[in-house]
Amino acid sequence: MDSGLFIEDLKDFPGVYTKYILETIGEKGLMDLTKNIPNNSAYVQRTIAYTDGEKTEIFQS
Repeated sequence: MDSGLFIEDLKDFPGVYTKYILETIGEKGLMDLTKNIPNNSAYVQRTIAYTDGEKTEIFQS
């Protein structure tokens, strides 16, 4: 399982690096990155993979 925050005008950054970014520059640092972009729309995506040893299924929400 993995999840991330994807900010559209930052080319979906930080994406899968969300945890690392929050640990290094923090929430304020991340918000500072978005204050000068015209559209700070973002979405959260979670991906889960399951396998039974023969077939792998991937689910995203």
